[in-house]
Amino acid sequence: MSTIVNFSGRDIEVKTLTVRQIADYLDGMKKKDPEVLALDLLFNDDVPANAVCLATGLTPQELSGDVKPSEVRELWDSVRAENPFFVGMMERLVKAGEQMQKPSSAQPAGL
Repeated sequence: MSTIVNFSGRDIEVKTLTVRQIADYLDGMKKKDPEVLALDLLFNDDVPANAVCLATGLTPQELSGDVKPSEVRELWDSVRAENPFFVGMMERLVKAGEQMQKPSSAQPAGL
């Protein structure tokens, strides 16, 4: 299944990520170039820029080029709609990370 979105004057196919693509994405999560970091900061979304690139075939440079943020947001929303399993996984990862950041309220006695 896929969706077509007009992005920067081009029709872009937004695909559903496969299990293998998601596993490969998880393996490479620590690698970030400046464009990806800027996009992730700009959109503050559970769907990271690298996943948008995987689902669309676009490069980080294309996503962060001379385009309106509203165009990129539409593309992001389409990737989110096309990949509910991936989105759910990322939401769970974010929640787990937030839980790890919270101080433990039940510390053992004597510490």
